[in-house]
Amino acid sequence: MRFVAFGLAIAAAAPAFAAERFAYADISLQTTVAEARKRFPNSKVAGDHVYVADQDRRDQVSGIQVAGTRKPPLVRLSFARPRDSAGRGQPQFPKCKAIEADLRARYGAPDEVKKFAGEAPPRADRIWKGARETLTLVCFAGPGGELLAEAVVIAGP
Repeated sequence: MRFVAFGLAIAAAAPAFAAERFAYADISLQTTVAEARKRFPNSKVAGDHVYVADQDRRDQVSGIQVAGTRKPPLVRLSFARPRDSAGRGQPQFPKCKAIEADLRARYGAPDEVKKFAGEAPPRADRIWKGARETLTLVCFAGPGGELLAEAVVIAGP
């Protein structure tokens, strides 16, 4: 927490990004299906899901589930990509540290890292907390133990 002086009074200021709304790949809790369809014109939309076509791909996102009318609101941006263009083979995921570096540049260090050793495979999620939203980078241990990014999840109150 920072302290900011105003004349003789001293007031506590909120963390730098606490009031900020979270977004990734231009998708936030406020994104509608219609907006997603415009941003990803070559992608398949089914209900509140967008299956991102290769030509629309940005920030390594392969799938999006928009908040819609879900309560509490939640957006999930997935990173799983098939090994080849025919959709065969084990899915490929970006390295967690690459996605985390992008999120750190936008929102600073995560407020918390939650480790789930009992999971198969083990997970270590990075969590950023805002005043009304939470952003979670879901990471899991891939082959060889390197952390891979499964998804970014933005949740509302």
